[in-house]
Amino acid sequence: MQYDIIAEKTFDHYQSVSLKDKIYLKARYKLCPYFKILDDLIPNSGTIVDWGCGFGFFSLYMKISQFKRQITGVEIDKRKIKVITQVTKEYSDFSIKHIDEVDIEHNTVDVVLLMEVSYYLTCQSYSKLLEFFNKILKENGLLVVLNTYKKKITGNIILQ
Repeated sequence: MQYDIIAEKTFDHYQSVSLKDKIYLKARYKLCPYFKILDDLIPNSGTIVDWGCGFGFFSLYMKISQFKRQITGVEIDKRKIKVITQVTKEYSDFSIKHIDEVDIEHNTVDVVLLMEVSYYLTCQSYSKLLEFFNKILKENGLLVVLNTYKKKITGNIILQ
């Protein structure tokens, strides 16, 4: 599938959100050009955790792109959790968790995504989070840490 076609199918799920949130989602898609890169990098199947998933647009994009992916979105904002729960209700292997309710078994995750989140964290909480990711990732799991700055993508792709 072409990336923009996948994006349009993903946007279709967000018809019930406010105009403000629709504009935000469209802007994020246009300003954060990593969708094409990551969709090719992430395995076509397996368990993926999107930590700090926001409205879940990229999580849902990944699911629509490859239906064999099992997605867990983790978010702190209850309003965003409500939105993503509504837009993903048709997908039985797509779950959303509040950050305080996360219970993921060790060595069960193929990919962890930390996109546009790390700059919100203190050094100590970031370190603890990376330790947690190390525990939940399978051997040879993939950890992707990504942030955009002034139209440039910076990030680390860490293979275990």
